[in-house]
Amino acid sequence: MALTRGLPRGIYVLWLLAVFLFYLSGTGARGASLPRLLTEETLPLTGAELRAWAAEDRAYMLSAKNNLLEQAAELKILRQKLKNLLEHPDYQDELGFSVYTPESTGRIYLVAAAIEARLDPTDDYPWGELLGHQITWEAKQRHPELARVVRALRALDLPQKVFRDYRVFLLPFSLGDAGGYGGNGYALLAATPAGTTVIPNQLEVTLTHEVGHHLHSRYMDRSTPNGRRLWERYLQLRKIPWQGPGEVNTSAWGASSEEVFAEDFRFWAGDSAAAKTGYFGDLAYPEPDAGSGQLLRRFFQAIVEEPGRPADPMAPWLSSRKITTKPGVLAIWLVTGGGVGLAAIRWRKKQSGRYSGHFVSKSQVYG
Repeated sequence: MALTRGLPRGIYVLWLLAVFLFYLSGTGARGASLPRLLTEETLPLTGAELRAWAAEDRAYMLSAKNNLLEQAAELKILRQKLKNLLEHPDYQDELGFSVYTPESTGRIYLVAAAIEARLDPTDDYPWGELLGHQITWEAKQRHPELARVVRALRALDLPQKVFRDYRVFLLPFSLGDAGGYGGNGYALLAATPAGTTVIPNQLEVTLTHEVGHHLHSRYMDRSTPNGRRLWERYLQLRKIPWQGPGEVNTSAWGASSEEVFAEDFRFWAGDSAAAKTGYFGDLAYPEPDAGSGQLLRRFFQAIVEEPGRPADPMAPWLSSRKITTKPGVLAIWLVTGGGVGLAAIRWRKKQSGRYSGHFVSKSQVYG
């Protein structure tokens, strides 16, 4: 502090900020080269290449975990890469929906994992799971077919606006017991593990079920009065109570109102390929009779005329809100550093020359 006693206030604050930024950067110098994903235009294709890149990026993150400045810059690059990947599907239908092949979806998963690692560098590298499901890569697993996805969606008797910005991601890996996952604006279709036997129309059954999740997520949002009203109407038609979500393939999952809704939609509003398989017996409630089924069909046709909730353009990979958090945190730290500098100036003035002159360590200032 004695070295800065005669400096103007502005220079003194800049000096403090320089020390602070040096502290943020860990060593003040780049300790490892950027991962290949940040410097190459191409991305890995196969599962083995994806896993190798993830291992490389994980090692890089461990070597630069405290380098917040580099992570903020990398987040900007990665976010743009994810945006570009999502904006360029492998198939775009005139109805409005898009389909991504397993190769493209694998790259999207890779970039999203790299972003997650930088948003929370204190956590382990987020590779090997998706939406709470463990992923499995196998050489002989069977992937969903793009052409069948297109036929199944086109066969649904739904207005075009339902498919606007709807995305189907064909996963390059399996999700254990889960064949798919759906929400507002998206569906994930998992690969079938090697040696697993499924029904011939498994793709149509799973996809149409996931479209059902898309419908209630978009048009029956329970956080809104209108969404709660529509759910009450549905539960009255079904003669069942509301039950929240449960872990897949458990009794709570079988009683979930959202699962029952999606299965009702699959059976009563899907095309013949999706509906010819009977009602799944692992749900807690029996199949509705024909009269109730027709009422449900009309209900499904009516709800899509309601105002829909916009989908998150980054779903289901990341939250658009979450992805901007880290740069904001960095800005807060920078402002805090300036505040520390100004506070130090005021404190030094109050000492009126009585300051002892010892150097204050970084841990004392920023700890």
